[in-house]
Amino acid sequence: MKKIFLLLSFVITMESQSQVTNHAIVIETDNNNSDVKVLQGDMMISGFKNNISANVYRTFYEMFENTEIVSWRVDAKEVTAFFKRDSESVIARFKKNGYLISIRKVYGIARLDSLVKDFIYREVDKDFSINLVTESTNENHTVYEISLFEKNRFYIIQVDKKQDGTLSLISKTLLTRG
Repeated sequence: MKKIFLLLSFVITMESQSQVTNHAIVIETDNNNSDVKVLQGDMMISGFKNNISANVYRTFYEMFENTEIVSWRVDAKEVTAFFKRDSESVIARFKKNGYLISIRKVYGIARLDSLVKDFIYREVDKDFSINLVTESTNENHTVYEISLFEKNRFYIIQVDKKQDGTLSLISKTLLTRG
């Protein structure tokens, strides 16, 4: 009887997994309370905090101190953090070893770098107003995608900013309504 019990315990232990590492994982952090969810097909099942490496946590909190509410997504290749900070919506992507891949921010004109703003207004009429800025940064450069509007005309402009501060126009698209 003891042998059968041990055998059944072993089989049950082998079949049930405490952590599922081959599926996407989402961790929602709210005031230091984390809820870890594992995406398995179309279903969300419970996961664990330790699916995010200490290196990712360390890099994240060195860069974004005092960020309290973070939603995490972990897949086979990378870890992505989604959060709001200083009126910006931010997405930070990391390799599993904690190396920062990229940062993407979305914000309004008040937070736009003044050199980029001046560059934009040299490219379009001053009549246009900046609506929304999407800033994508990786190790080599920052790309700004900026939407501007004026009555029935809209511009979407992409500007590249190199590490040395040089700005160059990637694209400029004018859309008209009507």
